[in-house]
Amino acid sequence: MICKRTILGGLVVLSAVARAQQDDYPFASSIFDRVNPPFTFTECAAPSEMQTCWESQNYDNEYLNPLCSGLQNRVQCALTNCWNRVYSCDYQQLMVAYNTSCSDEATLSLPFFPPPADAAEVCSCNLNNVVNTFEKASSGWPRCVQKVQDENGITDDDDSGEDFPTPGCDCCYYGVVAAAMYDTCPDQNPGPIALDLVRQIYIEQNPTGNNSLEQCASRLASGNFSCTDYGFNLYGDNATDYAKPTPIHSATGNYSDINGVLKTPVSGATYTFTGWNTTYTITAASVEAVATRSASATKVSGSITGSVTGTAIGGPSTGAAAPTMSAAALIGLSGLAFALL
Repeated sequence: MICKRTILGGLVVLSAVARAQQDDYPFASSIFDRVNPPFTFTECAAPSEMQTCWESQNYDNEYLNPLCSGLQNRVQCALTNCWNRVYSCDYQQLMVAYNTSCSDEATLSLPFFPPPADAAEVCSCNLNNVVNTFEKASSGWPRCVQKVQDENGITDDDDSGEDFPTPGCDCCYYGVVAAAMYDTCPDQNPGPIALDLVRQIYIEQNPTGNNSLEQCASRLASGNFSCTDYGFNLYGDNATDYAKPTPIHSATGNYSDINGVLKTPVSGATYTFTGWNTTYTITAASVEAVATRSASATKVSGSITGSVTGTAIGGPSTGAAAPTMSAAALIGLSGLAFALL
């Protein structure tokens, strides 16, 4: 029984946090941000058209699933007006936002995701690999919590499990996520990718666990709590190294777009793709202008630590703040029961 937080996978937790838009508590940015994944319009083939198209998506409307509908439209905005950056960090994060947000719909093989490793203007961090590794690393947390509750005699009918602390499991989870981020993108700062949000949810905002990163180092010291014994089979041996205030192998770089500039549409100026049970015809904008435009071989973009451009629910069109939510807003999102009390 996992009463405190019922998890359908680590991505569901972060999806719920990033999707909820309330005003009680600000959460850290991550690649799982939903309403406003960052996008640098100025580098697009048709920058003003891209910005207008992106910001015109209304997530606060009467439709059944405005979030997924808005993300679908933004994908089409990018394919038309920012085709020259389909391998970039911005576009790849948009793909992650859709495929991990709309969990009630089939995960799609959307155009240009994931990108080939040597593509022009490709993101230096393969976000598809991040998602896959993150999901595997997250699988140990519910097993750990279940074992701790079993050891303490908490049954399916025992409501005390709702507030039962599992600080050792939470420390292990932070550790394995840090390890997963390092193994996938060793040169990028793991904090804004996902680790800051994990620390915030599982360590800092878990008052019943009386936890902190400083405490994690001693909690996972030899003989105190074994991540491997409690279900963290992946990265279990080195979780102690990562569950510290300054993890070993911590990187400081921001992910960036590398390998030059994409000057011609990958699939031609006009092409079709099938998604959401519909076939779409895409006509790339400003192809000739991009072909003659000069740009540096390496451009930095895709930072998720700075301001976010777009239109949040009830928010400004630029410089939107990090997503916020109330504790109650987490209940029932994506099949998740998760209360921060």
